[in-house]
Amino acid sequence: MNIPFTQHLRPDGRERPLTVDAPTELEAEVKKLLEAGVTFSAEVLHTEYAYNIALYTEKGADLLAMELCPNGPEVLEALKRLITRAVAVLNTKLT
Repeated sequence: MNIPFTQHLRPDGRERPLTVDAPTELEAEVKKLLEAGVTFSAEVLHTEYAYNIALYTEKGADLLAMELCPNGPEVLEALKRLITRAVAVLNTKLT
C-alpha cells in the first residue's frame, strides 16, 4: 500500500507529492489513518553536520505525530513509529 506524502522542498517550502510504501505489518493502521483524513508530510532538514528527515502526520490543523531521523535506513523505523503514534493519538481523540 502506498502512503501519499507531501514533501516540502528547500529552500522555500514548495510542495511536491510523493508516495512511500507502507510497512506491510502496518497497512491496516495506514488505511485507518487515511480513511480518517490524516495527511502525511516530510521535509529534509539540514544541520551543520548532517541531513535529517522530519516526518509528520496531521488531521486538519492538529499535529498527531512527528519523527526526526537521519536520512538513511533509519527512515523506515521512523515511519513505523510515526504510524504507530499517529494511530494512538487518533484513537484517544476519537474516544
